[in-house]
Amino acid sequence: MVARKERTLLVEVHSLDGKAAPPSVAIKGELREAVRRSGTESGNDVLKAPFYSREARLLVVRTSRALSRAVRVAIGSIRYVKEWPVKLTVVRAYGNQRLARRGLAERLEVAMRQQASDIQAQKAMRELLDQLTDLQKS
Repeated sequence: MVARKERTLLVEVHSLDGKAAPPSVAIKGELREAVRRSGTESGNDVLKAPFYSREARLLVVRTSRALSRAVRVAIGSIRYVKEWPVKLTVVRAYGNQRLARRGLAERLEVAMRQQASDIQAQKAMRELLDQLTDLQKS
């Protein structure tokens, strides 16, 4: 087992206009752009966003431990993702991916209970939850 010096950040996406959260491609692109603007980018591997649930408004961002503070500041500086006014809040920082996936799964289950009437949202969150469960088993 290889120990990596990484931080995994769990981010909440708050929509300021009450509409749907931004799509995955737009939010990930804006994250990379915010990190680039902050001057912390030292390559393409500064951050990875492996999981995003538009329905639950949760995002997981993985970055190196050395750059995690700068990435948190960059995440907090985002006010617009294309035409969507948003506020991104880092809820928790995890030292490893396994704990981050577990935390995301717990929050997804809570979001599924809150959105019990929306079948499409339930289906999308269930797919991500199943993916997380499979990764936890390996």
